Amino acid sequence: MQKEDPRQIAAARRRVEQGQVRRWALKVEHELRDLERRRASRDEKRYRVPTGFEEREGEREVELRSLRDLLRRGLDPNKSRVFNGRALLVVRCKSKGHCLARVYATPYRPIFVPQNADFPAGQTKENRFAHLESSKMLKSYFPEVRLRDTWIEEYPDEALRDELIERERGLAPRPSKERMEEIDIQTTDFAIRGMTVIQPRHGDKEVTWQGVQVQPSWYLTCRCGTRILASYLVVEALQASTQQVFA
Repeated sequence: MQKEDPRQIAAARRRVEQGQVRRWALKVEHELRDLERRRASRDEKRYRVPTGFEEREGEREVELRSLRDLLRRGLDPNKSRVFNGRALLVVRCKSKGHCLARVYATPYRPIFVPQNADFPAGQTKENRFAHLESSKMLKSYFPEVRLRDTWIEEYPDEALRDELIERERGLAPRPSKERMEEIDIQTTDFAIRGMTVIQPRHGDKEVTWQGVQVQPSWYLTCRCGTRILASYLVVEALQASTQQVFA
């Protein structure tokens, strides 16, 4: 059997991730429209909301607009796991300088994006994909997963999707392709583990969680092992316009 070219597998993986980013951007657009629609309905009916609700909703809107700005740029077609656009800050490991994360600028809030998926330190590539090796079909359809861990994770709500499709079929025997795609986006969540829209509170050195003082930190995956980076160090580096920070 002819061995596959790693460059071709990497290119296939980047194409898959580009598609995921496009769908994720549509998901964020849907959430923003829904938020604006609910707000307009409340204003029209002069509906009073609980204390603090509008503040939390406003924070969520800023997060969504920050995400939308980043996702709309798409990924660099020639570099794995790198968004188009300027990176304010690069996080590297102290041992060998491996890239662990990047912080991207947006007109709203900066966004912290880990470079690698989260897997137990010291685990070999073969062990990480042992469950995939038993599935020839999965290997055939998704060869890119054999090269690296999944970076963008998808969480489909199958029950809600089926419910919406059945409802749509009650209105039209053959729902349009566009409507089916909209339902797919509407019922799927996307995530990069550790990806964070940076808030002012990330500059705190300690917070109280369940009665215990803890230091907010990211646990980042490197080929050298797991690295811990306190969030306040990132905030301080951004304030000082530092281009690199080490974990």
